[in-house]
Amino acid sequence: MPDDAFKALHPVGVDGPRWRDGYGPLLADPLGFLQRARETYGDLVALTEGLPVLSRMPDCAGCVAVFGAEHVERVLLNPALFGAPGVAAKRHALSPALRRLSSGLFSMVGARHRDHRRLLAPALGKDAARRYHDEIAASVAALVGAWSPGQELNLLEALRGLTDRALGRIMFDQSGDDARSIGALARRLLTLRRANASAGEDDAPRVRDALIEVGDALERALREQVRRARAARAPARAPGLFARLCALAGPDGRALSEDELVAHGNVLFQAASEPVAVALTWAALLLTQRDDAAQALARELAPLGVDDAPARFERLAATPVTDGILKETLRLLPPSAVLVRVTSRPARLGDHVLPARTELLLSPALEHRDPRVFPEPNAFRPDRWRTITPSRFAYLPFGAGARHCLGGQLALSIMKVTLIELGRRWSLELAPGQRVDWTINVTLMPKSQPRVVLRRPGAPLTSAPLTGSLRDLVQLP
Repeated sequence: MPDDAFKALHPVGVDGPRWRDGYGPLLADPLGFLQRARETYGDLVALTEGLPVLSRMPDCAGCVAVFGAEHVERVLLNPALFGAPGVAAKRHALSPALRRLSSGLFSMVGARHRDHRRLLAPALGKDAARRYHDEIAASVAALVGAWSPGQELNLLEALRGLTDRALGRIMFDQSGDDARSIGALARRLLTLRRANASAGEDDAPRVRDALIEVGDALERALREQVRRARAARAPARAPGLFARLCALAGPDGRALSEDELVAHGNVLFQAASEPVAVALTWAALLLTQRDDAAQALARELAPLGVDDAPARFERLAATPVTDGILKETLRLLPPSAVLVRVTSRPARLGDHVLPARTELLLSPALEHRDPRVFPEPNAFRPDRWRTITPSRFAYLPFGAGARHCLGGQLALSIMKVTLIELGRRWSLELAPGQRVDWTINVTLMPKSQPRVVLRRPGAPLTSAPLTGSLRDLVQLP
């Protein structure tokens, strides 16, 4: 491997000491930084030499940003060569329970990852959206139907509640209202993980202790679910998705172990709940600023009525406006805005050979802004989806290749049901006196809680104009 391998990729001059101090232009404005690097240097850009940016892995050869559908396809279709980074719980030396909870599908590699994907795929595929539609719709409708005109909501908090409740119903046959439920514990664990990652020296011991306590409680609750499901006479026909997983067996007839099921249950819940809630939050915020799109949605949903029973699954097929709003939101503001991969051995990308243990950053948020595929790439234009069909490596809100999200169809179904049940009953105004800034904290999400006011459909709206750094990512009136 030549010593100048990274210099050949036009390094952008981020110096080592600043990264060691946790500071750098990329961390301050990751998407803007990566976009400028791409425009200046092309589709492969060396960001650091000898230091990781996001993975914190030891002995890192350096970090390279990867752009362009051709390069993205090569990386995502070759998981043995371009693998996932290690599990954070192991790097941070957390408790055995937290390591087990983190050891699900996302952390698996090689044949084990492939075999588990094949085993889980049927339970999480297209049929799951139909199978669980009635429960999702009833759960969402019950909550949004209890809201009141003029009520002000913390939007992300409210949509997290809707999503967690729906997922708790379909995964664990729990309502989610109990603070000891699996969904509530998984949400608390995610919140504490984020706090642990950014905790200062004084707060770190307290946050770490709370993280371990919640992790232990969640593992106990999941193990109880496994044992209850396996004690049932026909777990494969049980109402909860998790009970179906407990009945799975591989080609050799071996059932998944209790440890494996605990990990899958936690990871699948967290991987679905937060991205869905965040994506719905972005969609609702964008609609407050685009009256034409909001009115088009209202016209599409008007035949469903306001107080009728939840929409049947068959009605979801004839909702192109709803589909376009969700697809456009996921294009502009995908929850997984940056993906991380690591070379397992020297690997060729384009005209360059990268050393083993090179960290690679891929950005769906920037791939989704290629003007050759998406004219006016920063504009929120839901109607564009009536005529375009981008490739799976140009548009990848749920990833692509060997590690794409197995539950993507189910997640999209939850988003669609929620937007329909919300939109047929309410219009949203952005409350005045606030900024809407974005951050990347695992997901691309609002930096603080956006506040909205509930109005009945057809009522005059006076939504406040959106200000803040979200306007750097989305072109709005």
